[in-house]
Amino acid sequence: MLLGKAIGKGLEHLVGPQPESAVNQALDALRAGFEENDIWTLEALESITTQMIKLAAKTTYAEILQNEVVVGAEVDLGGGIIDLLTKQGDLWIITDHKTKLQLKADWVQRELIDAETDWQLFDYAWRVMNHYQTENIAIRRHMGVVSPKMKWWLHQKRLNADTIKRWADGANLVWDSMAALKDPNSLFTPTMRLVECMGRFGKCPMYEACHTYNQDPKMMEALYEPK
Repeated sequence: MLLGKAIGKGLEHLVGPQPESAVNQALDALRAGFEENDIWTLEALESITTQMIKLAAKTTYAEILQNEVVVGAEVDLGGGIIDLLTKQGDLWIITDHKTKLQLKADWVQRELIDAETDWQLFDYAWRVMNHYQTENIAIRRHMGVVSPKMKWWLHQKRLNADTIKRWADGANLVWDSMAALKDPNSLFTPTMRLVECMGRFGKCPMYEACHTYNQDPKMMEALYEPK
């Protein structure tokens, strides 16, 4: 979402050489991507962006900068961009930003705890472990909510190095499966992942392919358009 990207750009500059430019950098990113629509005006989004950046600077980012050393923002170790990488003593902390326009109070903790098993954050942890040759790693969600009350939260979990390695073993199986699926000469049959069939946003778009058409390409044409 454009708002989240703009706020992320501002947060990036909060830890840069010119933190006073954070709001302007965020607004520039917002204006560059904004398109006229019937829901949000540019002025409304500019106001939200400005308030969210200033609030983070006074609260969560003030806490981070007081207690941690910044390694970098928008750190690219392959496989994605780490929003913020810091150190507290010998502990490497991987921070991922999320911005939500609206979130009920009783959903806040659930959203924060989801970070503890987030695939992307484990991917980052595995890459940090290998790149920096460290086993002292924590993952953290930095979540901002606009409504009903504008606020930022931090939720951090220290990871066990063995847990990261077990994740990597499983991830390699998934990546090998994906590579096999792209190989026209492969005899690999995809495994069914029932936990992915129903998510918070509803049914997987390929649900019927597995549960009704048994992954038969000819039968699947009744519902899916071949590519």
